Order: sequence, then C-alpha cells, then structure tokens
Amino acid sequence: MSTMLTLVQAGADAPAVSPAVSPAVLSAAVVQPRLGEELTLALAASEAGDRAASAEAEGQTLDAERLTVYRVALELQCMANTLVPSVNRVLRDQFERASLSVILNLAEGCGRVSRRQRRYHFGVARGSATECAALTDGLRLRRLTPASECFRARSLAVRCVQMLTKLVESMGPAEPKVERP
Repeated sequence: MSTMLTLVQAGADAPAVSPAVSPAVLSAAVVQPRLGEELTLALAASEAGDRAASAEAEGQTLDAERLTVYRVALELQCMANTLVPSVNRVLRDQFERASLSVILNLAEGCGRVSRRQRRYHFGVARGSATECAALTDGLRLRRLTPASECFRARSLAVRCVQMLTKLVESMGPAEPKVERP
C-alpha cells in the first residue's frame, strides 16, 4: 500500500503532515473488524511484506525462522498483545512476556551448538507456551476476553507445546552431567 503525504492545516497556520487515505482504505476503516479478523489481516499483510523482503534477502534466514513452531509462536505473541484488556496490566504484561519468551528461547536454542543447550532452551520455550495456555484459561474464566478468542489463543499455545515437545524429544536423551572430582 503506497501512501502519499499531504499538508494539513493544524491550528494557527502550522503545517502538519498526515498520510493521504484512499477511499477504499477509508471505507475499510469505518467497519471495525473483530479481534481475530484484525489479527488475521495484520498477519496476512505482514507475511506479504515478509515474502517480498525475503525475495530480496535470499539466504538471510535464521534457523529458527524455518521452524513452523516459530511462526505459530509469532502468531501467539501477536494475539497476546491484543487479547488482554489494557486495564488488566498485570495479566497483559505476563501474557506478553510469556509469549515473547517462547519466541526468544526458540531463537536462542536454534543458535546454540551443543545438544544440551538446545534442549534446555527448547524446554524453557515449552514451559512458556504452557504458561500462555494457562493464562488464556484464566482470562476466559474471569470473562476478561471473549471465549472464542481465548480458545484461539489457547489452541496456538497448545500447538506450540506439542511441537516443542517433539522438538525436545528429537534431540535424543539429555546428556548426563559429568561430575568432576
């Protein structure tokens, strides 16, 4: 979407810059999409931009970006930012931190060389995803968020837990710690 900048009078002849809005965008702005639809539209726009950027920067992807669980965790994190009402700062902050922890520990685990460190970070990411699922249950039971949105977020969190469990299992058994005399 290209935006053109136009000058708008603000106050006493002070120029301000605002984006020019096409009629199609203006009519879309009048209709308020539901939370899930808004998230889907944002993700679709983001993916389209990502595809264009990835075509430019071919070969510049990190290991974590190739994982399906990483993309699901990103979607969960986007939902966490919009799911909890801003009045409940404690729950909102906890949900945002837990969902961000899934993404960051996945990325850090993929950046590690030793199997032990990779398992550790993937395990921490799994714990954070479990925490996100529990937070959605709390939000639903306290009726702070619509049940349909809670179920959607919970399904993303459970999917992350499932994939991370398989990822940890695929790393083989944990290496025993070597005790030094």
